[in-house]
Amino acid sequence: VKPETVHEDFDYVFLTSEEPEFFHRETVNKMKLTKVKFVASAKAGQELTKMMVRNLAVLQNGPGGQCYLQSRDKSGAAIGILSAPGAGGMPWERQEQAFVFVNLENGAAVAYEAFGQYLGKGAASSKPGIPEEAYQVDYLITPDLREAAGVASGLAEKGAKLKAVLRLPGEGNPLDEDVNPLTALDRAFGIEDKAEDFQAFLKGESSLAETNLVMLKTDEAFDLNSSA
Repeated sequence: VKPETVHEDFDYVFLTSEEPEFFHRETVNKMKLTKVKFVASAKAGQELTKMMVRNLAVLQNGPGGQCYLQSRDKSGAAIGILSAPGAGGMPWERQEQAFVFVNLENGAAVAYEAFGQYLGKGAASSKPGIPEEAYQVDYLITPDLREAAGVASGLAEKGAKLKAVLRLPGEGNPLDEDVNPLTALDRAFGIEDKAEDFQAFLKGESSLAETNLVMLKTDEAFDLNSSA
């Protein structure tokens, strides 16, 4: 993907976090900022505003933030995006947003949070006003299977019927750089970020035994209907 032509190749560019691991300013600056349609988290939106982009939809911190997207030629299904709580349940932790992408044609719902803590660690956020749609998702996208185990289990406890967990390409989670001893202790009793560990975890959970694991590769397209 060439940033110079991203406005021709994609209907929208979605920036989920202002952290440098996800908001690469050098790449964004190469885009034609007057032509790209951006969708962004609240903090990423603040950064884009400073860059004088022309087309920008900002999802305010959830619960509550939402927007609706339609493809340029209206040939594809419209997508609704809801904002929800992400990582950062404690005062010393960085605060992140999570997102739910809903296909408004078939109802398929996809959950994502940049650091893997969708609805907080273990999907156990106590923030008031979280919509029911945030819990009843079909797919979970994650950068870290260690975090995904807790989130999947938490969602299942709330009635979600996860069809698949999709592990993004790449190694390591920026949260690994957190030197807080409580973070290290919390992870000491989890699984490793390995496919075999996670698959064993799924088989051991009756509510997740039918959930598939998909290890995505760079530039790989994935049809969500294929794991239905």
